Amino acid sequence: MKRQWNVPPIFIPENNLKYLNVHHYLLQSDQSQALRYSLTGPGADLPPVGLFTLDSITGRLRMTRALDREQQQEYRLKAHAHQSDGQEVDFPCNISIFVQDVNDEFPEFVPRFPMGKIREDALPGAFVMQLTATDRDDPETPNALVQFKMTSHSEQFSLNKETGVITVKMTNFERMKRDRYNLIVQAVDCNGAAFGLSTETMVSIFVLRANECLPQFNQTNLQVNAMENRLYPRLAELAVYGCDVEFGFEGKPVVYHIVRGNGAGHFAITTDENTNAGILQVIKAMDYEKDKRITLVIKTENVVPFAKPYEHSSSATVAITILDMHARPIFWPKVQTVHLDSSSPLGMNLVHLNTRCTEECEGMVLWFSVLKDPAGVVTIDPNSGVLRMVSPFPPDTRLGPNNTYAIIVGVENTEANPPFTSTGTILLATRRSNQQGAYLLHTSFCHDGHAWPNSSYSLAVLLVGEDPDPLSNFFPLSFTLARKPPSNPSSWKIQQVNGTAAWLSTMEPQQCGTYETWLSVTNHQGLAGPESKVTVQLCGCEAKALLLVAGGIGLSDGAIIAIVLSILAVLLFGKPVWS
Repeated sequence: MKRQWNVPPIFIPENNLKYLNVHHYLLQSDQSQALRYSLTGPGADLPPVGLFTLDSITGRLRMTRALDREQQQEYRLKAHAHQSDGQEVDFPCNISIFVQDVNDEFPEFVPRFPMGKIREDALPGAFVMQLTATDRDDPETPNALVQFKMTSHSEQFSLNKETGVITVKMTNFERMKRDRYNLIVQAVDCNGAAFGLSTETMVSIFVLRANECLPQFNQTNLQVNAMENRLYPRLAELAVYGCDVEFGFEGKPVVYHIVRGNGAGHFAITTDENTNAGILQVIKAMDYEKDKRITLVIKTENVVPFAKPYEHSSSATVAITILDMHARPIFWPKVQTVHLDSSSPLGMNLVHLNTRCTEECEGMVLWFSVLKDPAGVVTIDPNSGVLRMVSPFPPDTRLGPNNTYAIIVGVENTEANPPFTSTGTILLATRRSNQQGAYLLHTSFCHDGHAWPNSSYSLAVLLVGEDPDPLSNFFPLSFTLARKPPSNPSSWKIQQVNGTAAWLSTMEPQQCGTYETWLSVTNHQGLAGPESKVTVQLCGCEAKALLLVAGGIGLSDGAIIAIVLSILAVLLFGKPVWS
């Protein structure tokens, strides 16, 4: 039958490696037979491994290195007794080892270099700051009890040795002469005993200027507008400046008071924590029929008490004009015509919309919008009312009488609830200034016939046309063979692809060589451009350089689309090269 064998707690002083050499602890079972002993637990076979060992024959407890109470205060191990065959004869013995504290830790100031501040008008006994020091020794022993001692002479400050509180002793501060005092202070453990361990530091105390001048408003007269029946969390901002930086602009805010004009309680004023500016708020809605104008008088002061005899504080006057929320904005004129021609670039400002109000509406917040624009060719700045052309007219755009395009715009008073909206009409009148007509983007082509289906040598090139007028309602373009006699072959045909492109091909296969014909391009309104000679080289295109013949005019969006179509055609049917 197994029995529990116990050992009283063992106390070992820290930093004493030879303690177990002097004080022997033998762990032995009272079994008469020869036994083997082993040790398990943190400090034996668990981290920190090997700190404690147990002689397997004698059962003597040993220690391999000194203990540190600040790292670990106690160890709980188990001793085991085994027979020669390894069978455990008793229940494991619980061993509790406690590390006794030795005064080996120096006090530490928190922070390492303390800093405090005091106003220059402080009275004797005024609190300046409190010093703090820690000690890692056992807090239940005198080793961790810290007292403070000022080692440098000071006529201005006193130090409480037990609490670490520094107070004013004499009031002769003059910041202009001296704005900083440095004190040398010691922290001594063992409750300040002569044998205690000590740490020394420098304490810096800064003298702050007394509040000797009041903050001043940057602007003493303000005029603002406020809509009736509306609350404003930030109606106006009043900025201030002050000569006492420490007491008005570094963590110690300015306060504001409405001293006149707020009898009905419509307004409140708070302080912005970041800028110390005064934020005027509307906390109770106003009525235009009762008050059309309210004048407030606002004063300011520092939170820190004023050091000098009373002086008049700075004040600001804020005049608030109350706006009638029922004032309706209307466009003037109701219908406005804007003329466009081919020289009008995309992105241009078409018109700045003008409005009038049925009543007083100065300061009203207006919101502009486009209510009807079927072709999607314009945008409007919602705040300024500037109408801008951003896209050309699509080919299927329907124009009204005299080539006009109607846009419906709106403006609303966003302060009203519900908002009041008025509408207006903008007529975009298109007029053609370009009289050159449409033209071919490319007039020279090279085509390797063997690249087409069945190795046929019939000619087929993609013609791309362009009209320089940006008003794209002049599309679609039509391609026509001119009456001028073409060179061989005599039989050409044209097949329309879309509004800007067509296939030019021959009826019969041809031999390798150069062929010419004449074509013209006509826009939707029947205006034709100059006839152009088209040259096609059949075969031998590998080394031919690219040459674009387009009259020196840049490519429009429609031309770029046509070129993309031609590239797709090449991928499907062959590899013509145009030049």
